[in-house]
Amino acid sequence: ITSQKPNHPANSFYYPRLTELPPLATIWVKRQARTPVRQPNRVSNHILPDTTRPNRFS
Repeated sequence: ITSQKPNHPANSFYYPRLTELPPLATIWVKRQARTPVRQPNRVSNHILPDTTRPNRFS
């Protein structure tokens, strides 16, 4: 698809006076840190039960 082919007025991209199509979108890419900054002495909120001791149910 170009600005002049297909050369039919019903074509959404048909601009007979332009040699190139106008931009359709702009993309911005922002680089982020790979891992968050660690803070010392911070308690984890992912506390899991101790699975080394067997659970006994009565």
